[in-house]
Amino acid sequence: MELMQGIVVKLHQRHVGGSGFPPSVNRTEDGQIGCSWRREIKSNPFYGTPIDQFWKSPYTQIEGGELIDNDGYRQAFTVKGRPSEHTQIFALIGPDTAFTEYAVGTGRDSNTAEPDAILLIDCQNRLVHWMEPGDIEVNRLLSPDIEIGESLAPNYEQGFLFAFVDGAVWWIRKDVPQKVIAPFLTLEGARTHDRDDELAKFALDKLPPSKSATASTARRQSNPNSCDRLSAQLLSTRQIAKVASCTKRMRNASC
Repeated sequence: MELMQGIVVKLHQRHVGGSGFPPSVNRTEDGQIGCSWRREIKSNPFYGTPIDQFWKSPYTQIEGGELIDNDGYRQAFTVKGRPSEHTQIFALIGPDTAFTEYAVGTGRDSNTAEPDAILLIDCQNRLVHWMEPGDIEVNRLLSPDIEIGESLAPNYEQGFLFAFVDGAVWWIRKDVPQKVIAPFLTLEGARTHDRDDELAKFALDKLPPSKSATASTARRQSNPNSCDRLSAQLLSTRQIAKVASCTKRMRNASC
């Protein structure tokens, strides 16, 4: 849960020269589909690591049985804190979602997005490489006749991890009714509903909102280097150890 929150913080802070979330898909120099946003927030803007490359570039491949860039970022995106090729963290994208409506280029500051809106979802995946473009379209989850537990498969037996715009991360029961979770999938729905009143009763565990996420704009303007250092700290070895402990607790709870 801590690693997922760290990703939200990094998303808010990533664009030193801007104020929106990164595009869900980066493009190569010749305009072809390149890497996912997951590759971008791994990159350190101060060291010039390239992101305008195809997702199968050498930066993402297996070498000698080990995945390159084993620095905690890939570990944050893959199943239960263990490095793998496939991401388990997806952005919620599409009309009226925070990730899309507050993307860089829209002129909107991600820190002003509706805090109760869902930004990221942790779910099972065996197809999408962690650097490959691929996220969850909101319209896929908005059907009133299909429960979210039927559309997605959780990594944990009892439920899904959801990260909100304000950095809160909740472990939500997989049997949460569609009418309860659906409003928080969109900005408009989140504005007119209260997650603490309506959604909290289905939470198995909760990590509170991150002050780092909601206050990142002021820090970025005053000292962008300190923002990046903070993000690196949030995705450090210490945080990986914390998420391992959290994962063990969740696994035990589901047995």
